[in-house]
Amino acid sequence: REQLRQLRADLPQGWALVTCDFAENFLCKFQDEPQSAHWAYKQVTLFPAVAFYHCATAGCEEVTREEVAFLCDDLKKDAHMSDAIIKRILAHLREKMGSELKKVILASDGCAAQFKSKLPFYFLSQTKLDGVQVERVYFGARHGKNDSDWSGGAIKRSVTRDLAAGVVCVRNAKDMYEHCVQTLAFQDSCGHCVHISRQFVLLTPDEIVRSNVSSKDVGTLPGSRKIHHVRSLAP
Repeated sequence: REQLRQLRADLPQGWALVTCDFAENFLCKFQDEPQSAHWAYKQVTLFPAVAFYHCATAGCEEVTREEVAFLCDDLKKDAHMSDAIIKRILAHLREKMGSELKKVILASDGCAAQFKSKLPFYFLSQTKLDGVQVERVYFGARHGKNDSDWSGGAIKRSVTRDLAAGVVCVRNAKDMYEHCVQTLAFQDSCGHCVHISRQFVLLTPDEIVRSNVSSKDVGTLPGSRKIHHVRSLAP
């Protein structure tokens, strides 16, 4: 964590640092619900990511902090889902930074089902982003340790407060997405630049492809529990 803080404080030009993780699922509760609803709450998957990169505006030396929160009705939260989201994140960074993007460092916990096992390593090896090196770093598997956890907590707390006030009724990911776009998305502009922002992405279950490869199709990397840093060299 200390190394990530130092990197964020002195981020090289052309680099992007992204902290990301699955938050705890959001429970779709209602203010005036029947008692039996307690046993049948629908849930929404929340995946907050916080990216840091230098402002693309010519002459600006500030570091941009951008939050992107993914919402989805798919609750499996496996390596295929994290791969689909990470591809969207990388494409977004390429769009924001263009040819200036040289390296992306993705920081997450070491959950084997999602980020740190043979299947996520395979997906990393297949990452294709011309001229950009992608690295993964891992820290302890626990909540409340980085910017993405704080972002996820703030989002859920705000929506829960609005539910209790009867402002909104959230039945699924689409309802939550529409409410968050209206109430929580923002851009803090300074002249011609935007250095702090938050946006939301509705991820449909159809965007998560699980038929292309399974854990049975790739080999195990011995000693992966002791690995804390991996880098994609070539597909």
